Amino acid sequence: MFEAYIINIVASISLGEFKKLINKDARSEINEVVSKVIKSLIKNKGIREKEEKKVKEFLINYSENPDGFGDVEKGEYGKFLKKFYEILPCYQMASNFISEQNDQKRFEILKEKFEILEEKFEILEEKTEQKYHTEITDQKAFNFISEQNNQKRFEILKEKIEQKYDTKVTNLENTISNLNELRDYDKNKIGALANKIEQLEKEKKNHLEQLDSIRKSNLNIDEKLHKEALELFLQDKIDQSLEKLEEKILIEEEERNRNRNKELQEESKKLAKRRIFKARLYAIKFNFKKAIFNFEKAIKIDSSPENLFEFAKFLQELNYLDLSKSSYEEALKIYRERAKENPRTYLADVAATLNNLANLQKAKNEFPQALEKYEEALKIYRELAKENPRTYLADVAATLNNLANLQKAKNEFPQALEKYEEALKIYRERAKENSRTYLPYVATTLNNLALLQKAKNEFPQALEKYEEALKIYRERAKENSRTYLPYVATTLNNLAVLHSAKNEFPQALEKHEEALKIRRELAKENPRTYEINYARSLLMGVCFFNKDHNDLIRSKEILLKYKGIPAADDLLEIIDEIEKG
Repeated sequence: MFEAYIINIVASISLGEFKKLINKDARSEINEVVSKVIKSLIKNKGIREKEEKKVKEFLINYSENPDGFGDVEKGEYGKFLKKFYEILPCYQMASNFISEQNDQKRFEILKEKFEILEEKFEILEEKTEQKYHTEITDQKAFNFISEQNNQKRFEILKEKIEQKYDTKVTNLENTISNLNELRDYDKNKIGALANKIEQLEKEKKNHLEQLDSIRKSNLNIDEKLHKEALELFLQDKIDQSLEKLEEKILIEEEERNRNRNKELQEESKKLAKRRIFKARLYAIKFNFKKAIFNFEKAIKIDSSPENLFEFAKFLQELNYLDLSKSSYEEALKIYRERAKENPRTYLADVAATLNNLANLQKAKNEFPQALEKYEEALKIYRELAKENPRTYLADVAATLNNLANLQKAKNEFPQALEKYEEALKIYRERAKENSRTYLPYVATTLNNLALLQKAKNEFPQALEKYEEALKIYRERAKENSRTYLPYVATTLNNLAVLHSAKNEFPQALEKHEEALKIRRELAKENPRTYEINYARSLLMGVCFFNKDHNDLIRSKEILLKYKGIPAADDLLEIIDEIEKG
């Protein structure tokens, strides 16, 4: 602002000399004054020929229209400043020129006027800045509202999907129940209906998983075609959404995209994101072939590590472990390269990819490779947690749990115990700050520890862990019974097994009875989710506590409804052995 002030003063003093001459329309005298001003500038510091022309042009323009300059309301003041900002190198020359002026009184008057003008411009600048920040804030608010609205619509769609499947299953269950009441019922037909129920449950689970994946990456979409397809999806019109993403249209746009230069990489990301969205839609319809096809198209458009990771995770869920491994490894390679330049941003991605790769290799019984990945991920998370414990300590604990599970599977009990205990310590510390989030992790780790200690015949220690886990789950169940009562029942069941192993049958029976009661109530409310566990508890009562043979019959009746589901089939095999024996 000081530099602008100097320019204004110089201009006004210099041009003020014109006023008397202008009134006389003395063109020759005006030219003489113009030359005098320019010579003065040259004398003090010197200006280039180009700058000389600009100064002269401005002074002549002023002489032809002096009243228009300095009029802020008409906007001419801006022209005045613009002309002089073009000769910024002449600041020092202008200052020297001012010092040559003899009329100090005029200088003070002009200074006062320009201070007023300065104040006005500062007010204008402040208003402009406020307007800019208001516009930015308004846009952020609009985006936030848009995301929140879509979030709500996703929740509504989820409820609608659940209700649709639940209604179909209930109708089939009622049909089975009616058939069972008939004297000569068709067992094959009942079996077919039971299989249909199982298939619907699988479809429901898959549909909700795909819905969740779509929600995470499609809350705020601005690309027109993608937005229209998403709108149809949120109306539960999957086929119409797929029609909107017609293959021909996508190929045409992708072809145009390939012909663009690197400046349009952002557009490629949008096109790839749209392909992944289409893949998720096909996955909901159990058309995994087309889902994979669209994922592969997305990777060809934008082979970012984020897309590779998402594709690898999708393949892993489908049990295509070799293909999944390939994509994880490619994503890992890119993340490692990025982490060399920007470790603060990308090391966490390296660790997350290593963790998923290790999970995959553990599933393939490639224990040495899995161990290597877990240990590297743990090392990274430990380093990140030194700078940002609030964000990364939970990742350290989760990786320790993964490592402990692996070592337990390898019968490396001392190493597994060490990892579980460190994970437990971290979760306890985090739970002091945020009990709602981290106490369930404390309970889970306690359960893991108790299972390990029971396997080592360390019954007192295992009992202590189970009881603490049970206490946590009971407290959480008071606030959220739907979520935590199943964990209460599972922990009671574990305790019953432990007491039985210690020949403490009264205590074992007490825990068993309570777990049975909880599972019976849960099964009444939601049979499809909890009936198998209820049947498990009935069977446990027969095996461990010599309960009535009718419980065995009831357990078998329940499990036959879910024949084909591995958990149910395993229990049915046990019942067959009991009946044969």
